Amino acid sequence: MLFSSEAFSIASISSEKTSLLFLILPRFRPASSALRYECGKALASRILLENRKKDRFSVTCKHMVSSLPSYTQLGMASLLPHEILSIGDKNDTVQVDGKSSVGLLNRDKILKTHNEKSAAIGYEEFLGLNRIEGREFAKNHQVVYIYHDEIDKMGEKNEPKTFDAVNSTFETIIKTIKQVSNFNGVNIFITSDHGFLFTNQPTLESEFCAVANNDTLRQNRRFVIGKKLETTSCVVKYSGEVLGIEGENEFLIPKSINKIRVQGGGNRFVHGGATLQELIVPLIEVNISKSKAEDTKEVNVEIVPIRNISTNTVNVTLYQTELMAGKMKPLTLRVGFESIDGKPLSDSATHTFASDDSYETNREKRFKLTFKQDVNAFNNKTIKLVTRRVLEGSSELPLYKELETKLVLSFFNDFDDDF
Repeated sequence: MLFSSEAFSIASISSEKTSLLFLILPRFRPASSALRYECGKALASRILLENRKKDRFSVTCKHMVSSLPSYTQLGMASLLPHEILSIGDKNDTVQVDGKSSVGLLNRDKILKTHNEKSAAIGYEEFLGLNRIEGREFAKNHQVVYIYHDEIDKMGEKNEPKTFDAVNSTFETIIKTIKQVSNFNGVNIFITSDHGFLFTNQPTLESEFCAVANNDTLRQNRRFVIGKKLETTSCVVKYSGEVLGIEGENEFLIPKSINKIRVQGGGNRFVHGGATLQELIVPLIEVNISKSKAEDTKEVNVEIVPIRNISTNTVNVTLYQTELMAGKMKPLTLRVGFESIDGKPLSDSATHTFASDDSYETNREKRFKLTFKQDVNAFNNKTIKLVTRRVLEGSSELPLYKELETKLVLSFFNDFDDDF
């Protein structure tokens, strides 16, 4: 059972794709029932929270199904573009189309056979690139796999510290996202090779599963690889064909959360089996699709409401609701009265709103507008106070906002020269 088709489509991205894609591969082995796929959800929330400061990208979190057995070599190989995965007879090295997938160098070679502009790199090396080096690196690649193993190292070395490693990993991945953005990257997928099981307490004797096989290629606390494997009531046997792995090897997977007894410690932090906690992994997509121009926005301007109009000259007020600060842009508006069908009924005024004054009243702008002589034809009718954008280098005046009011003039002949 290999990664879902969605994961494979990421790995096998075509060489014709022009946008830069980064696949960040932290080994998601965080440390409790709340941190597997849930870890990805928590990370996505953390990224969204960070994003609110700049509003530069979108974030979505989906799920995928890992390979079985859910261990590192097979999981990492499954995420590479491939036709055939196989495990040899003499060791448990996972071959990708006949090539070893162990180590960054081999994974880089495999990627380049499918897309010359691909690369595999460790997260520490990637974070160590300066802006010039990074942009040159990004310019020369279309698909980049960034590998991260902070949680995995800590989980296997010092199990109680796994929670600390999870928080540290979140910080590292967010730094990596910012680095990708700095290097003009636009598409990021964050996923994992598999999940994990973790318990706060030592493993109970009743949770150990006894297996007796001599012809084993690899025996782990959560799986066994070998030939002619004997089964017990504690395990389930799978053929390589069922799991999508070439070769004559068979695979034993303990039922439930049972563990196979092996020498050494480390029974609290394990993976390799078939529980949901081990198999369901996150797929976080971060899209940095907004240009720097889109990172900024214009100040907002509102029309202060006015009552029915009974004079030929009217004072109107526009209010800039927010300060001109940070990435805010000024807004130039033309204001005037129009009929419902858009006929100008008054003179107009133009103003650029760019105030950084913290006092609200100082961000108000008052205009005195005078109606034209033919406005009498619209007496006792609804008219509009209209604001239109003034665009640099353009004669067009697109509508910004409008406010309807009623014209109720007391004297129709105020404009008559003979009065």
